[in-house]
Amino acid sequence: MPTEGYLEGPGGPLPLLEIEWVEISMSRVKGGIAGHPLQFIDIKDEILSRLPATQVRWALHDATWSKARIFENRPVEVVRIVNLFGARPGP
Repeated sequence: MPTEGYLEGPGGPLPLLEIEWVEISMSRVKGGIAGHPLQFIDIKDEILSRLPATQVRWALHDATWSKARIFENRPVEVVRIVNLFGARPGP
């Protein structure tokens, strides 16, 4: 985190207390620029093997992600991790 107490999002820094959850992709993106082929490397087992050691609430979800000039509307599986100190979900 470049600014203490804030998390950098696509729209700029957000106070941690306003963040409900964070999504982490089950794929690592490699290439896609400078003539390198775009690859999506599956890291699901690596991520899921470490989550049981944490005390956070998490769940798997399907999402669609884009990265400007590299890929658009790519279906990805994500793990959604609840921010224990952040905003509480509404009813």
